[in-house]
Amino acid sequence: FKCGYACVAREVLSASFMQNCNHAIMMYLTSTTVGCRVRSSSSSISRAAAACLRALSTGSKYTLARVFTQQNAAEFVTLTGDSNPIHVDKAAASAAGHAAPILPGMLMAAMFPAIIGSHFPGALYLTQTLKFRKPALVGSRVIAEVRASSKSGQRVTFETVCRDAQGAILVDGTALALLKRRAEQH
Repeated sequence: FKCGYACVAREVLSASFMQNCNHAIMMYLTSTTVGCRVRSSSSSISRAAAACLRALSTGSKYTLARVFTQQNAAEFVTLTGDSNPIHVDKAAASAAGHAAPILPGMLMAAMFPAIIGSHFPGALYLTQTLKFRKPALVGSRVIAEVRASSKSGQRVTFETVCRDAQGAILVDGTALALLKRRAEQH
C-alpha cells in the first residue's frame, strides 16, 4: 500500500482511498484500534490530519509502551527542576518505602500528548486531568493508552491511562484536544 498517512479502522479501507495515496504506509491492525501516523512531511500532513480526524470514532484507542531508564528520569528531573531525590537516588527511594527510584508521574503522563500529537498532526492539547494512583519504578514497562470518549467537531475528549506490565493503573485522567483538519489551521 502507498499513503501519506496510515489510517486503520475496524472497517476495511476502500480501494479508492488506497489508490489516492502516494507515500509508504505502515498499518497497525488490531480489532479495536484506529491508528493514524504521519509517515511523510509537506502537504501530505494536512491530508493526514483530515483523514485521521475522519477515521476517529468514539472508542478509538491508541497506545504507546515505553521503558524509562534512569537516564530518562534524570534528564526529566533536570529539565523540570524536580529536586525530589526519590526519582534518581536509590537510598532516598528506599527511605520512602520504594524498592528503587520511582518515575516522575508527569513523565508518565507526558506519554498522553505524545500519543495524540503523533496520531493527529497539528493537534492542540487543551486540558488534562490526572490522578496518580500507583508509583512505577525506573526501568519498569509503562503502557499508555488514550481512548476517544466523545467527539464534537474538532474537539475530542480522551480517557487517558498508564498501566504497568501487570495491568495496574499508574496514572489516569481525561484529556481534551483540538484536532486540526488541515495543517494550515495552526
